[in-house]
Amino acid sequence: MATPGRYEYVNFGNWLFLTILRLWALACAMFFFRRFEAMGKHNIPEGKPVIFASNHQSAFLDPVLIGITCGRKPWYLTRAGVFANNLIRFILRAIHMLPVYRFRDQANLRDANKDTFEECYRILGGNGSLLIFPEGNHGMQRRLRSPLRKGVARIALETLAGPEAPDEIYILPVGITYEHPTRVRTDVLVRYGQPVLAGKFLDSYRENSGESLRQLCLELQHAMEKEVIDIQPASAYDELEEKWQLARLREGDLMERFDRDKKLVKNGKYKPVEERFSVLKLLAAVLGLPFFLAGVLVNLPLYLFVVLFIKWLVKDPHFIQSVKFVLTMTVVPLYALLAGILLHQFINMPELLGSLLVLLAGIVSYDYFDLILRGNKIYHTSKIMGDFVPRH
Repeated sequence: MATPGRYEYVNFGNWLFLTILRLWALACAMFFFRRFEAMGKHNIPEGKPVIFASNHQSAFLDPVLIGITCGRKPWYLTRAGVFANNLIRFILRAIHMLPVYRFRDQANLRDANKDTFEECYRILGGNGSLLIFPEGNHGMQRRLRSPLRKGVARIALETLAGPEAPDEIYILPVGITYEHPTRVRTDVLVRYGQPVLAGKFLDSYRENSGESLRQLCLELQHAMEKEVIDIQPASAYDELEEKWQLARLREGDLMERFDRDKKLVKNGKYKPVEERFSVLKLLAAVLGLPFFLAGVLVNLPLYLFVVLFIKWLVKDPHFIQSVKFVLTMTVVPLYALLAGILLHQFINMPELLGSLLVLLAGIVSYDYFDLILRGNKIYHTSKIMGDFVPRH
């Protein structure tokens, strides 16, 4: 019997580092997103081997959101190409990343991934947790890209068939839903569904591995479909996405919105909703204008830096939101600190108060622009993705 909780971290130093990093990322997420909720965390078993199987829309922001909400310290399978040298390997391993080769890497997958898969077996055998994206790639469209890759099923069943097998492996479907795929101050909902038990496929796996892998993937696919907005078929996605956006309501909490969106997609009755005139919105536009202008003035250098940095660095639009989040964790606090020092020098304002006011002004000005000036305009993910459309 495996020791509960083993392999959640390498040593105390690693545990402390991950804990601090997680708390800082959680604090930044509260600032980065307008509304951020995680539902269904009661479905996550404690001290048991878990594979989090999530949809994948926003590059490396998706694993961050799961890492700060799941209550575990999962190991992440990520593409081997980012493990460029020994220093990067050391850093990535410190944040629980493991390399995995894909077909596009032109490698012998069985040999290239042997060490990583064996470590996955040890992690699960020690009641640790993994995070895997079974769609096999990232895509910001609101649909589950299927059929799912067999890696999740194979790792689970190979672990159960191994010499240090746990009693059961829980494959937990996770759905991440962004209100907008690239913007700051958007809403995000993380949903943890009912686990799929891999153990019930073990006997059939020993007799017919291919069929049992297919059946497990199919059951996992059905479980994941419940946790995401799944606009199908893919061949008509652009047309259906536009109709869906024109017909949906954005009021209410995130869970209510998710349920309405699911019903809307399921029924397929896309009746456009007319935007009504709002006195409160007009009043907010008038009263908020001075605060908007003040926020733009003090945060303009930061805004220009972010725009130019992303334009220079990011080629794949699926990384835009992730890069913005990293900048929120690093550059934004430094900018606020510097602005606080300058305010102290020029108007003798306490440095901490000045830094907080600059951050608050940035939030107010962006929300004013997003909610008042830009409003609920529809967008087309295909246009945002450009040439980076998922293969399936």
